[in-house]
Formats: sequence, C-alpha cells, structure tokens
Amino acid sequence: MVLVSTSNVDCQCSIFPDCVARWGARGESGLRNSERLPSQVSHISKYETGLRIHPKNIIIRKEEKNIKISILKMFFLGGEKMGFSTSTCTEFVEVLASKAPVPGGGGASALVGAVGTALGNMVGSLTVGKKKYADVEDEMWELKAKCDQLQKDFLRLIERDAEVFEPLSKAYGMPRETEEEKAEKARVMEIVLKDACSVPMEIMEKCCEAIDLIVEFAAKGSKLAISDAGVGAAFCKAALQGASLNVYINTKSMANREYAEELNKKADAMLEKYTKIADETFESVLGRLK
Repeated sequence: MVLVSTSNVDCQCSIFPDCVARWGARGESGLRNSERLPSQVSHISKYETGLRIHPKNIIIRKEEKNIKISILKMFFLGGEKMGFSTSTCTEFVEVLASKAPVPGGGGASALVGAVGTALGNMVGSLTVGKKKYADVEDEMWELKAKCDQLQKDFLRLIERDAEVFEPLSKAYGMPRETEEEKAEKARVMEIVLKDACSVPMEIMEKCCEAIDLIVEFAAKGSKLAISDAGVGAAFCKAALQGASLNVYINTKSMANREYAEELNKKADAMLEKYTKIADETFESVLGRLK
C-alpha cells in the first residue's frame, strides 16, 4: 500500500508531540512505532518510490481509532520540494486548519488564484471548437495558453510562500538580549521580510493578469459558461485581496520605511485597479444571468 521507499526515520509529530512513529522502507504498512499504534493506518499512497521523507514533514493525526499520515513536504534527490500543491483538497484543508506554520494565507490565496484562473480557462475550453464562436477561436486558444502558465505559476507560489515563511519565523525567534544580538536580528529581519513580501506581491501580480484574461472570457466566451467566468473573477479578486494582507503584514515590520511604502503603494495600486475590474466583470455576468 505504501509506495514510499525510504530509510527508517523517527518521526515526532508536530501537532501531537506525544505521538512518535517510525516510517520504514519495508512491509506493506511501512509504519512502526515506539509505542504500539492501532493497526488501522491510512496512507498517502500516490507518491512515487524513491522519495526521502524528512521526519518533520509527517503529521500523524488521530481520527477516532484511525491514524492518518499526511506527507506535507517531499525531499527529492537533487533538491527540496514542498508538497502542498500536489496535496488533495482534503489534505490541504486539514493542514491549513491545523497548527502547522504552513500553508497560511499566502499559500491559500495562491490556491484560490489558481482555481479562479482555471475557471476562466474552462470557459475557453467550452468555447473552442464551437462554430458559433469560430471568430474568436484563435483568441480563445491564446487566452487559454496564458491561463495554463498562470495556473502553474500560482501552484509554484503555494510552495514558494511556504519556503520563505520558515526563515522569517526563525528570525522572529532570534535572541535580542545584547546590542549585538539586537543589531543582528534587525539585519536578518530586513532580509527575510523582503523575501516574505516578494511572494504575496507576485501572487497579486498574477491575480491581476488572471483578471484581465477572465474579462475576455466573460465577454467573448461561451454563454453557457458565463457564470464560471463570474466565479473566476470573484475568486481572483479574493486571492488578490488575500495576498495584499500578506504584503502589508510584512511591510509593517520593516525598518526601511521608504522601501516598505514603495511596496505598499504598488499593492495599493493593484488593489484599486483590479478589484474594480473584477467587480465590474462579476456585475456584468450577474446582470446577464438575472
């Protein structure tokens, strides 16, 4: 049942510290433990063999008599890869609701942006190949290609948001007892805050691109799927607003106020322009449906 091949590692559960398990490479269950666990074990079995699982990246959660193992991060040979964008909807939501530090609002915003973009893309898919829309077919294919790339970008940003949060969380915990420690913490904080801002800022930029595409799908795409264009606009607006909060919470902590205000103004401009465009698109769709 388990498709993960890995050396045995002790796993201390990050949500339930008293739960210690051992993930093994042998046997059907591949799970052994220092304290005998129930035999009912639900495994994430879709991952390829050859993955090396870090013990910190396994969450064990008791569900009555069952134990569910969710692999939150995967370490491939040749580099680290987070696993949030490849999680099932259930896994992602469960981890999002937990005490786990990631994913958070930034990753969730990126996911919503991906879903909103995909809805616009679906309108294009339902438009191409129809004689009624032959005059916009080429444009639909172009729009769809842009959506395909944006969807990949959003999923990448889910992972990237989790990656930049870790050094930020560690920086907040740096000691500041002496003047030297205070100075070092301040120096590190400025670096990690810039990195932490860069991801939600990019999510905002991608949301703006997606909204522009959805405007075209709503105006020229299949009328049978117009409601999906409206939902896509609403989702991308929500993702845009959500990502902006992750920009502002980081710029608020920056010592370099000039740089912080520069980022704030850029985020403000995107919000002002594209929430309006998304609202207009939504209202246009709503008016055509009622």
